[in-house]
Amino acid sequence: MDAVQQGQVGAAIQIAVARKSLDQAERQGDAMVGLLEDAARFAAETRGSVSPSPASTETGRMLDMVA
Repeated sequence: MDAVQQGQVGAAIQIAVARKSLDQAERQGDAMVGLLEDAARFAAETRGSVSPSPASTETGRMLDMVA
């Protein structure tokens, strides 16, 4: 194998590695978009039914009072 062929093989390997990295980044981006869409859908469906603090009958409220 001469130097030109070695260079071509090296370049092909670098391109394959870069392609694999970019494909993985794209999959991660797609997954993140899906999570954000699900969170937005959940927030729209539960608007008004979720409280940021526990009610007086919930365990969290009792633990906060005791601690």
